[in-house]
Amino acid sequence: MALKSIVAALGIAACAAMPGRAAATADPAVEIAFEQDATHRLLVRYQAPEDVARLDFLLHDDRIDRVFRTPSMQPVNDCGALVPGGLALRHGAGCEGGALFRIEPRAMGLDAMYEPAQPSSDGGVLFYTGYYAAAAPHSTIRWRFKPAAGDYVIDDSRRHDAAWDVTPGLVFDGPAAHGDQRDSDAWLVAQHAQQYVFLGHTPMTLSGGLLWVHDPALPQLIVDTVGRAGPLAWDAYTRASGRAPDGQTAVVMLSTPAGGRFGYHGDRTEGHMLRLSFAQSDTPPDARRLEQWSTFIAHETAHLWNHGVFTSDQDRPWLHEGDAEWVALNAMHDAHLLSDRALVDELQSRIDACLLVRGDNAAATLRKGRSRQDDPYGCGVALQLLGFARLHALSPTTTTPLAAWGALHDAHPMLDTAGFAQFFDAGAKPEMQALLLDDKTPFAMTYRARLAALLPLRESSGEPAGEASRLQVAVDLMGLVNQADCGQMGFSLDTAKGEFVLDAGLKCHVLPAGAHVTTIAGVPAIVQPRAAWRALRRACDVAGHVEVGFNGHVPATLACPNPVPELPPQIVLPDDVLVRLGLSKATS
Repeated sequence: MALKSIVAALGIAACAAMPGRAAATADPAVEIAFEQDATHRLLVRYQAPEDVARLDFLLHDDRIDRVFRTPSMQPVNDCGALVPGGLALRHGAGCEGGALFRIEPRAMGLDAMYEPAQPSSDGGVLFYTGYYAAAAPHSTIRWRFKPAAGDYVIDDSRRHDAAWDVTPGLVFDGPAAHGDQRDSDAWLVAQHAQQYVFLGHTPMTLSGGLLWVHDPALPQLIVDTVGRAGPLAWDAYTRASGRAPDGQTAVVMLSTPAGGRFGYHGDRTEGHMLRLSFAQSDTPPDARRLEQWSTFIAHETAHLWNHGVFTSDQDRPWLHEGDAEWVALNAMHDAHLLSDRALVDELQSRIDACLLVRGDNAAATLRKGRSRQDDPYGCGVALQLLGFARLHALSPTTTTPLAAWGALHDAHPMLDTAGFAQFFDAGAKPEMQALLLDDKTPFAMTYRARLAALLPLRESSGEPAGEASRLQVAVDLMGLVNQADCGQMGFSLDTAKGEFVLDAGLKCHVLPAGAHVTTIAGVPAIVQPRAAWRALRRACDVAGHVEVGFNGHVPATLACPNPVPELPPQIVLPDDVLVRLGLSKATS
């Protein structure tokens, strides 16, 4: 959306549009400046007019305060301090240069959270403006990015070799109240507060419309794999949609220490900035890991289409996360970078994960946004597969997943659930409409029936073949235990070590905050989550309590969750599913 459109739509005042008030007096700017010190730490300086004693953070989120701002934004002088929801400022002698904060860059690798300040191995840093954005009532923001001598800054996917200023010109009217749009995506975008920005001198290459930043610590195999898959995905999406994103795209590839919670992790922000992060490993990658890396860059690249070339209802994440995963899997399969077996395993895994987390709750009753009621990746892929199978049954020789994806977004450039259902019902019986929009239709039961009408399915009670399904079962299992003992959910996964990491600030009856959970009822919970689930049910039926094992901590005995639901069986796709759908690659 153009800046004028955003301003008009949200009723935000622009400096130039306020007659009778001098912009410099009525709308004084708060300058937020970024640079690095001699040891490559990130310095953030806030300068405000002398009558401003407080700045309010634009992005209101207790989790950001808890895991980043409070522990990481260290004051360098006594001119500013963190306070709930913002910053307290002091003016006068010694504070002419503003309030200065220092951040030690590190990769956090948390779910559903951008990296506040992730380093490259040669001293560069990638940071997210939204976590630092702050303003005073009736003020504007001026961003300043100051590279050191010989360094550069990348903002909006463009390189600048000297200090770079951005002044959005939108007046901040104070902290957002409940229901206010001032912390909405559109408003934050307009304030330049949803951007990754990079400072440093990390090696960089320009290829076509892609600006690649390569952390020198990355193995060449990763660079080559991603560098091959990215342009192939770009070309596939351009052909399928008939369009490409405007402007340039920057791909920042960073190395993280071994032992993190993700083997690889990434995201995309406004300004066409993609972050790809890879954990160091002493183990040579196998063929499956190369396929995962290829799909990873293809997924993040797809967001340039479903968050740029077209868009979707942001309250339904499956419409963009699942959309990106579906098209990435098919683009890499078409390019012979994903084997038939790997594609089937991924489809199987995504269906399992979706049906497990949604269960028979009606899709129309699910809460908006991200929640533990939904798996946006799995459910998006599961629904795209069902939709494509319906289209293929109607026209088996002319339909491909990428062609259908392009047609879907061409027909519904602002894709919502109703548009998705309408497209895949294709004028036939409104089965997708009932599945997604009828608040009385049980999701899992109906999905199984709809897919079984198109493909022969069977059931299995074994461990999931795919990683997504296995991790979803593990997360749901740990969620039961966590909720029963702590009254809330508070953990992350370290998949490399097979551990659940409890949040440091978690308050529970028995579970120790910050501990690393390895087993539930004596079974490795991440490696064998279905077996652990059954063991939990048996322990609770027999003894009424369950033992939880830890890494570096004595086991603990917990009261059982009540109830412990029965784990539903997996549905299994037929071995020849790709042949049935016309997708098999005989030489893959």
